[in-house]
Amino acid sequence: MAKLLPDGERLFSLEAEAAVLGSMIIDKGCIPEVLAIITKTEMLYRPEHQVIFDALVSLHIKRGPIDAVVLRTKLVHAKRLEGIGGVAYLGKIMGCVPSADNAVYYAKIVRGRYVYRNMVDTVHKMSNVPNEPGEVNEQIAEIHRLALSLEIDKDDEAHEFKDKVVESVVSHMDKKNCLATGFPNVDRIIAGFSPWEFIVLAGRPGMGKTAFALDVSMALAKKDEKVLIFSLEMGHQALMSRAACAEAFINPNAWDGVPPKKEFDALLDMAQRLEKRDVTIYETVETPEKMHAIAQMHARTKGLDLIVIDYIQIMSTSRHYESENTRISTISRKLKRMGMDLQVPVLAMSQLNRECESRRNHMPRLSDLRGSGSLEQDADMVLFLHREDQYRKTQNPDVKPEDLDGIAKLIVAKNRNGRTGIAQLLFREEYTTFKNLVAEQGEFEETKK
Repeated sequence: MAKLLPDGERLFSLEAEAAVLGSMIIDKGCIPEVLAIITKTEMLYRPEHQVIFDALVSLHIKRGPIDAVVLRTKLVHAKRLEGIGGVAYLGKIMGCVPSADNAVYYAKIVRGRYVYRNMVDTVHKMSNVPNEPGEVNEQIAEIHRLALSLEIDKDDEAHEFKDKVVESVVSHMDKKNCLATGFPNVDRIIAGFSPWEFIVLAGRPGMGKTAFALDVSMALAKKDEKVLIFSLEMGHQALMSRAACAEAFINPNAWDGVPPKKEFDALLDMAQRLEKRDVTIYETVETPEKMHAIAQMHARTKGLDLIVIDYIQIMSTSRHYESENTRISTISRKLKRMGMDLQVPVLAMSQLNRECESRRNHMPRLSDLRGSGSLEQDADMVLFLHREDQYRKTQNPDVKPEDLDGIAKLIVAKNRNGRTGIAQLLFREEYTTFKNLVAEQGEFEETKK
């Protein structure tokens, strides 16, 4: 292949860029494969190549003929032909490759150089941070943000039936890989969380979403599973204190000020036991990209078994979206991709809209998911927490504790890989924790899909 210009070694390959463009011109059939790899125009380094690439993509979208003559005409109409070196340069590009057989190979080289340039650019920005104004903590935070913005480039993997169907079926049906929630009534329905599942736990405020997620996290950590919690609503101290009180069966509201010595000693003893559980809490990480990067780091360095996010609607995005639906949809897709990439279940909490409050039985439905229908669509499992006690207290603030039954329903409203149903649980409000409810006539109700 003729060399067009001196190449920038690892930063870019003008030869590979020219080969990709030449392949696209002589055989439009390779364009879809190229676009699956070169997903952004700026992946090409040379501005002239970017102009040609954009023109070819535009012709491809219109589904018209593509050849040197059509491309030249388009560039002439756009007044860009002379800027890229004229017809002579187009001819040189087409002369770089005899066929489009290796288009994918060259496209991967172009993408790899782009990823490398991004890394170099980010490292350069990080090296300049100490010279910028601001407190040292602000500078460290900026370096951390820049580091987390980098993503490892991965090739798309093809999984053929002839190679993996038996392995996949056996693995999918083997529930030994599922993480038990710690609630037998729930696990009888869902068999636990699978390694790649995106689970949405939804409910109206006050139903106990955080308490349930924390109960599941502590139950798993007790079995030496590694849990990562992104808490956007509660601080780490509040969560840790709640976990200790729940595990020790101590009501933190039963005293004013300092707890009695007996309760204090019990809490201290439980805190020392909880130190041995591998649970990590982040309370300032708000975007799905940063969550993915941190989870990836944990998975590689110490292992990771469950990701918990509290909660979706107050997460941030790296860019502005015109509607809340679009914003939540973007977050939902990225959280699902995070679980699939890391092969770790993601348990994300979500608010419900007020529609269920207008129903006589207050039971939530999938249509009540707040923000976007994408949550229902993307989720492998949708769980609703419902406690009628919460509505009784709202309607009658003077209701006595003994008049509340404490019964909670964990509704499996969607289960892409299993059955749905309603599990009965007991909510111990004084300890802010759920317990399994032993019922005389079955622990769950089967529901129709």
